[in-house]
Amino acid sequence: LIQRFKKTTYESTQIKILKLFKKWIEMFFYDFIDDDSLKVTLSDFLDRDIRNPSHSTYVSDIREAFKNQNDVAFISNGPVGVT
Repeated sequence: LIQRFKKTTYESTQIKILKLFKKWIEMFFYDFIDDDSLKVTLSDFLDRDIRNPSHSTYVSDIREAFKNQNDVAFISNGPVGVT
């Protein structure tokens, strides 16, 4: 019972964090515009640390949000680096 609780809590916490990353990108993309290390850190986190196959949809959503915001920043401000 305790192991099931830990697993359920762990997974729900991961999902909440992934949703938070997506919101951060959607609402505060300017944090990423000039910070290449932040982009690399986020990308590495998504590539290395999120291994649960059931979270792949969230990872795809984050990457898509990043791409969409990057496209908007490019149109508004000129080229923006992407990692």
